[in-house]
Amino acid sequence: MKKKAAAKARKTKPKLPTPKKPAVRAASKAKPASRTRPGSATRVVKKPKPKATGRPAARPTGKTSRPKREARAAEAEILHRGAHLQLLSRNGWEMCERVDTTGVVTIIAVTADRRLLLTEQFRPPVRRRVIEMPAGLAGDVAGQEHEDLAVAARRELLEETGYECERMDFVAEGPSSSGLTSEIVTFFRATGLRWVGPGGGDGSEDIQLHSIPLSWIRGWLRERETAGILVDPKVYAGLYFLGPG
Repeated sequence: MKKKAAAKARKTKPKLPTPKKPAVRAASKAKPASRTRPGSATRVVKKPKPKATGRPAARPTGKTSRPKREARAAEAEILHRGAHLQLLSRNGWEMCERVDTTGVVTIIAVTADRRLLLTEQFRPPVRRRVIEMPAGLAGDVAGQEHEDLAVAARRELLEETGYECERMDFVAEGPSSSGLTSEIVTFFRATGLRWVGPGGGDGSEDIQLHSIPLSWIRGWLRERETAGILVDPKVYAGLYFLGPG
């Protein structure tokens, strides 16, 4: 009986509740202490946002860009001024330019019978006679300081060759010697020529006129060079502008 009572007591023994484990709160990461001096307020620095430009960001090229020479250019210093030219210095670069002129014109003039008009005169700077196309300055006459280039071209053509023209058309323009002078030469093509006077230049010039058939102009120029006369390269530029034939 005792054994049965003990077994029955084991069966009826109440079960104790299982104790719950205490919840462990995760430790929050401590923020690094700000490096401020005692008594000073903490300052929060925000990075500025890039401004929107509407353009895609430039890709790095690995090359360092140089400032443009135009941006570094200073006012020219006048080293000397003569009656017709002045010597300048800009950023250490010495150059010369004409005074009291608005430009330089060169005229490509071919007659109705296909003859090219050329001039020949002694040029003191090179101390040689030079073959050139009719040419001259614009705006160098008193009272005509704002002379149009095409008007100046008509005037120079008449003075040097004795020819007038029906049309004077712009062809091209460019520097005559960009490392030496600011001078810009403008080419014009004269058409509808008619002879009206002797030419030869104004009272200060001694110009000889040549009227050479285009069919043998290159051979004639070589003969002049062989004779020791210089040929202005603008003559060959003018022949290029005339085109083949």
